[in-house]
Amino acid sequence: ISASELEGFYEVVLTDPWIEVMYISTDGKYVVQGAVTDLEQMTNISTNRINSIKLGILESISDDDKIIFKAKDEKYVINVFTDVDCPYCAKLHANMNEMNKLGITVKYLASPLEQLHPNAQSAMEKIWCAEDKALAIHDYKTKRYLPDSPDCINPVAEQLAISKQLGVNGTPSIFFENGTNLPGYLPPNDLLNRILQKQSPIIYGDGEQKRCFSYIEDCLSCLIPMLDQKNLNKQIINIGPDEEFVTINKIFEICSNVTGSNLNPIHKKDR
Repeated sequence: ISASELEGFYEVVLTDPWIEVMYISTDGKYVVQGAVTDLEQMTNISTNRINSIKLGILESISDDDKIIFKAKDEKYVINVFTDVDCPYCAKLHANMNEMNKLGITVKYLASPLEQLHPNAQSAMEKIWCAEDKALAIHDYKTKRYLPDSPDCINPVAEQLAISKQLGVNGTPSIFFENGTNLPGYLPPNDLLNRILQKQSPIIYGDGEQKRCFSYIEDCLSCLIPMLDQKNLNKQIINIGPDEEFVTINKIFEICSNVTGSNLNPIHKKDR
């Protein structure tokens, strides 16, 4: 239980058996459950909060426990819950080279669906125990070759439990970098388009660093007369404020209002 964006209400986060956010009035009389929309920003604050929690859970899983196919020129990262006996998971994997060429790094997590594929969990435990996990999952998805790996402590059962907590009920189940979820298969270019649609902007640091920005129309009164100045040939002229007074967070807010975006920024360590 914590303070919330909703005035007069506490936020309550439930994580078992799945993630849910509800709001309880400070006087204890009312409970608000379901989608809560900020009509000024046109954002679903409950969904945004749930996605943020899901992202935190995914980021808490060590990359050592994932099977990663890293793009050489990495631009985007998706976490994919997979079942090695799922035909659409195999179809997605067949496009790995193309996804990597588009700058998409794929991080596999285990979500074997016992009711559909009763042997998938044991196969995935063999794969996760292989010396080269990436090669093992590739060979099984493409050639149905399963390595004879010795038993080991592996994260398959734990990741299956996490997938259920995140609401995964089918595979492949793709999570974008802002925590939103796309269930099912998409071809590489369609997947890239969905990534771009869902992609939250990245702000390095806390966003309170300041920069010089100017509205274009404010500069036109200087630029237009300069067109007739013959003595300005090949000269460099800076137009704009001398003082850095606009924060990156403010620029993000302005751009979001103009575009109607409801995405929250992802803050990463300052470069």
